[in-house]
Amino acid sequence: MKLFSKILPVALCGALLLAAVGCGGGEKYQPYDYEVKHASGDNVLRFYSSDNGLDAFLNDYFERHMRYNERRIHAFPVGAGQPVWKEWESMIGSFWDASPANLTEHYATNRWVRDWLTFDYMSLQDRQGYISTSTGITSSDWGQGWAFPSYRHNNMGGFGEEFTDGIDGWQGESGTNVSHFTQKAEGSESADGTEGYLAAETAASASEICVVSPLIRGGKGTNAFYSPFLHFSWKYELTQGEPSDLDDLYVYFQTKDDANWSDDKCVRFSEYATVAKDFSQTENVWQGTFLNMYLNEKWGRDSLHENMVTRLKFVLRAKEGKKVQGKLLYNFIRSDFDDRMSDNCGQYISAAKHYLSYTQDTELLKTVLPNARRALQFYLTCLNGEQNGIIDNSYLVGHFNCGTPATGIGISDGFWDAISFPNANLYSNLSYHQALEGMLFLEQMAEEYDVESPAVTVLGKDMKTVVPYQETISSLREKLERCENVMREKFWDDEKGRFFAGYYDTQDGTGVTTEKMDYGFLMFNLQAVTDGIATPAQAERILSWVSGEREIAGDTSKGDDIYKFLFAPRFSTKNNASDSVWAVGQADSWECGVRNGGAVMQTSYYDVVARSLVGGADDAFSRLKGIESFYTAVRRSGGEGTGFYRKYFENLGIGMQGNYDADGDGVADGDSEGPVGIDCEFLEAALMFVSVPDAFFGLEPNYDGTLAVQPRMPASLDYWRMENLLFGGVSYDLSIGKYFVQLSNVQQSSSLSMEVRLAKPSFKFKVFYNGAQAQYKEENGSIVVKVPFENGKVEIKGV
Repeated sequence: MKLFSKILPVALCGALLLAAVGCGGGEKYQPYDYEVKHASGDNVLRFYSSDNGLDAFLNDYFERHMRYNERRIHAFPVGAGQPVWKEWESMIGSFWDASPANLTEHYATNRWVRDWLTFDYMSLQDRQGYISTSTGITSSDWGQGWAFPSYRHNNMGGFGEEFTDGIDGWQGESGTNVSHFTQKAEGSESADGTEGYLAAETAASASEICVVSPLIRGGKGTNAFYSPFLHFSWKYELTQGEPSDLDDLYVYFQTKDDANWSDDKCVRFSEYATVAKDFSQTENVWQGTFLNMYLNEKWGRDSLHENMVTRLKFVLRAKEGKKVQGKLLYNFIRSDFDDRMSDNCGQYISAAKHYLSYTQDTELLKTVLPNARRALQFYLTCLNGEQNGIIDNSYLVGHFNCGTPATGIGISDGFWDAISFPNANLYSNLSYHQALEGMLFLEQMAEEYDVESPAVTVLGKDMKTVVPYQETISSLREKLERCENVMREKFWDDEKGRFFAGYYDTQDGTGVTTEKMDYGFLMFNLQAVTDGIATPAQAERILSWVSGEREIAGDTSKGDDIYKFLFAPRFSTKNNASDSVWAVGQADSWECGVRNGGAVMQTSYYDVVARSLVGGADDAFSRLKGIESFYTAVRRSGGEGTGFYRKYFENLGIGMQGNYDADGDGVADGDSEGPVGIDCEFLEAALMFVSVPDAFFGLEPNYDGTLAVQPRMPASLDYWRMENLLFGGVSYDLSIGKYFVQLSNVQQSSSLSMEVRLAKPSFKFKVFYNGAQAQYKEENGSIVVKVPFENGKVEIKGV
């Protein structure tokens, strides 16, 4: 849920009151007799209102996009996405019961999100606080970030040994024998379902197990800048000695300028592995290891000059005076780009905030809180949030954008994977802002419920300095305010009246130019409004541009063309012909993909919510009805299941992006490119229906067990109801009207409460709760009533 309060008290309450008063010089009380009746026959989210067409649209859309039955638009479940989806997935499922009881185990969105928050699914957290996409243990794991760029995308000469066909050139030293074997493995990249392994074994007790690589690329080597990490999957087995006898795993390297093994060209597992578990915990356990090779100055990270690494040596060494016998097994050894996504940490904190705000689960909070604190510290320490007020990605190797696409640079930071952003950019800082906002909520919740958590630390940029987390509620408020102020100043173009992505970096990535990167990133601008980053004046200018009222010189799309695809405004409004990641190969033509003039449905969430904040409920509702009209046309085209949208857009000759299973055999036929993203891997398209509770019901759970409801009711509706909602473990239905809020179908008792905020009318009135006159207070143009979380109705009546 977004923080409406940042804009509402300043500018919007007046707009709401003006809307209530109307043009006739005074608002007239018009009583409406509403009798609530629970109508749904199941326990999933359902929408009901005085507009039957609206209900049919929302309920049908929900069913198809939650993907839990045979009408699903794709088989991949909402909730099982990679970390960059997790904030959206938590928003989609947290406010209703998206559990296995209602959606089956496989499609239970909240179960997936909860398992991810506890690291029981997919991800892990490293010693710097960064949250990886996966463990990196299997050959098909995505590892620290995205599935690309990998060494296979390195057209300057990457290095990788999968050991599928043998171990040619690999040698053992110090009495180590090397051999090759294959075995069945899940997720194998080989055609016959097996994976290859290198086995290094000592024939007798020895002080080390030593494996040496062949000359990389025949002696040409691999450029260290394109290989800042080594990634390998390995385990050890001891037949003599104990894990406590082991000293460390050492990785030596040679360069084109120095073909000797030396201590200054060595990286130790215990020091530089992002995750380095004690040997006592890992005997005979596969580990996915990422070594920060670039932190060794002999390896380095120079983007302008070649530093060619030509050979590697892996040594598992016993402590002085100790000997061991056993073997080392390697599934693969690869060089790796720094594909860490700064988004991941923000996604974790934001998802935790959304999920915990609705569940009020203090036991889960105990588990999540230390993880979230470490994730925020990664932002503050490694990405310079403490120093600069906003984050930059200069610590991440090759993430800068100097305006010239080239191998090894412009690596993406999140969901928008094909676009190269500068080190300091708007997109990454939207996530940082969410992280600060989310962390503030989690700390307040922990204080409210007396949840204690042990002190946490992370490792700093050098992987040696220990940095403690020391934030307080007060310091987080200060950081949040500073972040917003810096973002408003740094990324705002007053001439164009919109936010831009950032300033291009210099050719080596160490400095910043004065040239702006601006492709009319409409979605980011709308998010800046919904998240409370844009000032009221900035928000109005952004919405005047998005609506087509105001045109910006130089844009490829202007006016009505911004909504060419009907269901959402374009992601961007200016052709991006150059700022793309080389490994993805995004075409430089307009409307070829969703990232360059295309449209994705999640933008409509931000569009509808932003309109409700700036233009009022009727403006937002008009946009929602526009999406309904599009959806009605799609239904009339006759598509069903996975072809629901496909038939409609095929008839129009418009391509759709996605990994699509055309023949329905359960296997994707390949990734297709097109300007429309609404099905397949676009899990977050379900976010559209979340605009209803956020934009119109003003639903906002607080950290103290209170659910705030602040209706923004469209003039054309008499009532609006959502059924089968969930707050603090209590199921309920919620109805709103212009002058009332009603809880119904509450079947559990609790200590929870509801805070109702209704716009203060201009006529004389009294406030009632369950028919009896109620006490209230006035705040920022609203009538505020707090009541128990039980069946009841808060209503304003004219007198």
